[in-house]
Amino acid sequence: MTISGVSTASGVGSLGGQKKELDQEAFLQILVTQLSGQNPFEPVSDKELFQQLATLTSVQGINELRHTMALSRAQGMLGHKIDFYDSYGEQRSGVVTKIVFSGKGVMLDVDGLSVSPDKVIQDYGPPK
Repeated sequence: MTISGVSTASGVGSLGGQKKELDQEAFLQILVTQLSGQNPFEPVSDKELFQQLATLTSVQGINELRHTMALSRAQGMLGHKIDFYDSYGEQRSGVVTKIVFSGKGVMLDVDGLSVSPDKVIQDYGPPK
């Protein structure tokens, strides 16, 4: 069994070009649009602006935490034999040989297949 480690996928992007979550970039675009379109005689209050910036910080922190947790879970399965559902919903087995970062997030490489950690049914640990 060869374990090649962690790699990144090229062409990182979102599924079908559509984002499912409000990320930092999208939030900043909304904020800039709002600020550029506001009435100069009735500007957004400091309180509202600080609330929006706090929301941005929270969104960023939650996304970083989610990514860290997914990476930690994936690292724990590296080299382990697992049962998982493939993209067709079929149950399969294999050994996790590396971790890949893609537009779909942290993925496991199992015998050349890209598997989401959420699709893992059973983790048997390292093969004996």
